[in-house]
Amino acid sequence: PSGKEAYVRTSSLQIDPLGMLRTGSGMPVLGNGGPIAVPPASKVEIGQDGSITIRGSGQAANALAQVDRIKLVNPDTKQMEKGLDGLLHMKQGQAAPPMDANVSLVSGFVESSNVNAAEEMTSILSLSRQFELQVKMMRSAEDNDAAVDACLVELRDILRRDDSDADLAKLIAWGALCSTPSSAGNCVRARW
Repeated sequence: PSGKEAYVRTSSLQIDPLGMLRTGSGMPVLGNGGPIAVPPASKVEIGQDGSITIRGSGQAANALAQVDRIKLVNPDTKQMEKGLDGLLHMKQGQAAPPMDANVSLVSGFVESSNVNAAEEMTSILSLSRQFELQVKMMRSAEDNDAAVDACLVELRDILRRDDSDADLAKLIAWGALCSTPSSAGNCVRARW
């Protein structure tokens, strides 16, 4: 729309009623001399080098004529930016890149994703399970800390009492009580 050159990595091409070659979004495709106009033809072929060959209506099968060549470029991606229109543009002040004979065009293919969905889903599930395991381990460590703290408070209280003979039996019973995880919570939690 702005009249400046823009680029696409992939596009479905079509010929409009006026014979102009356009992208799927309706933008004109540039060739050697500007926008490409394709005369009425019974067959249109686009080669890997971007050359557009036609067979005119009513002409023999071997009567092929090259109309133009799509401008294929290999710009430095650091000098480009993606515009709001979804097209790639050269950054402000950068010159349009020249045609590059090493760039090829593949017809009839769709560019595939560089992400394997099954692998990524498996990886996400694995990470989720590892996270859950870490959370459970942290909760278990907190529970153990609370149980040990409660047992130490109970031990402190026993050692502060004066009747050491009577408390020795209580201390032995306390050790048995606090040594099992299921009953360790019975001790009172407090800080020294």
